[in-house]
Amino acid sequence: MNTMKVRKNCAYILAALIPALALLSCGGSDGADGKNGTNSAIRTSAEPAGENCANGGIKIEVFLDGEVQNEQTQYICNGNNGENGQGTNGTNTTIQTSPEPAGANCENGGIKIEVLIDGEVQPAQTQYICNGNNGENGQGTNGTNAAIQTSPEPAGTNCANGGIKIEVLIDGEIQPAQTQYICNGNDGNDGHDGCDGGYHYEEHMNGCIPNGFVGIPAGSFVLTHNTYLYHEGDAVTLAAFALGKAPVSVEEFQKCVAAGACTEENYDTAEDNKWICNSNRGDDWLNHPMNCVYWNGAKEYCEWIGGRLPTEEEWEYAATHNGTEHLNTTYAFGDTLEHCVTANYFDSPSYCNGTEATANTYWGTAAIGTYSPAGDSPLGLVDMTGNVNEWTSSQFSASNNNKVLKGGGWGENAEYMPIASRIYFDRGTGKYYGGMRCVMGL
Repeated sequence: MNTMKVRKNCAYILAALIPALALLSCGGSDGADGKNGTNSAIRTSAEPAGENCANGGIKIEVFLDGEVQNEQTQYICNGNNGENGQGTNGTNTTIQTSPEPAGANCENGGIKIEVLIDGEVQPAQTQYICNGNNGENGQGTNGTNAAIQTSPEPAGTNCANGGIKIEVLIDGEIQPAQTQYICNGNDGNDGHDGCDGGYHYEEHMNGCIPNGFVGIPAGSFVLTHNTYLYHEGDAVTLAAFALGKAPVSVEEFQKCVAAGACTEENYDTAEDNKWICNSNRGDDWLNHPMNCVYWNGAKEYCEWIGGRLPTEEEWEYAATHNGTEHLNTTYAFGDTLEHCVTANYFDSPSYCNGTEATANTYWGTAAIGTYSPAGDSPLGLVDMTGNVNEWTSSQFSASNNNKVLKGGGWGENAEYMPIASRIYFDRGTGKYYGGMRCVMGL
């Protein structure tokens, strides 16, 4: 779940598991001609094992002007024991709230909400519910009324094993971008720990990996070319990490922009680039990789989800790893490149319109996953070859502080497609074939 910011809204939403009954409120000041904001509060208490939570959990109640809003009561339940009692179906999830002072996160102060898994704060899930400004002469509102509603989420795409769906309403209207799910974990398997709703289990990592990411084991590989820090023939040793399964999509990046974490000066919004910059091309392009993003914009996005940009070496090591070793093939999918079958690139005079080659009649990216599974890496990484070049955190050379991009883009020819290929852009440039994917530490 991404960090979510609801600007200028007082809220009644998730509360802390704080001693016994916890009560936290926020509301508008009384205005001269009426109330600026309805007082809201939340209260949490332990829920015993029973009908609402088979294994116990937390009961959350919402108050409006001191009255319990029964339809908004929700439960965050502990997971079931795994097979033979080894491992857990769901890691214990709790939440805590604290006042947020006026500042960068909330201009007028508000509430900070943190999610904890097994007692550890999950920074990527931190969110803020912010107070609005006082209405002029007491006639406006401090914040539009915000509320939450919960419902059971059946087993399916959002929660493999079912869970809870939490929706945020502003003035009674659901805000789809803020919908989140708290999912039950997977069954324990031969003593392996199950994973909570934000993670999935990967055998080759013997552990849980953030959803949307692929675990890359620690290990070494030998470079076949020079980088800024290493040279051909050097053995590079890396710690384990998780790399985004796919490049960041336009839709994902737009959520960062809406939250105020990705700023417009760090990606290309020029109208004259509308024909090549995916963020300007409408809803049909939401599942295409984000392009025309500058290095600082890529960095902003990865940090917003609690991650970072990969190094050049991490990107290259992950591209052909099979869970046991780095294979050192020419491309992520092997040693044979097929135009519009395994990757999207330019093969003069043809571009790829999806999976069809068209002579000079199509300019642009393909939807993410168009070339799966033929173009996937051994571990299922999508679009590591072609479509968009991807920013890394690495410097290009000792004399050139520009940043390295890897993978090749839709407007480049076959010589740029090998995993070992590297190009650079100035960090203030957002090329139409440049995008990114992120790393999460383990």
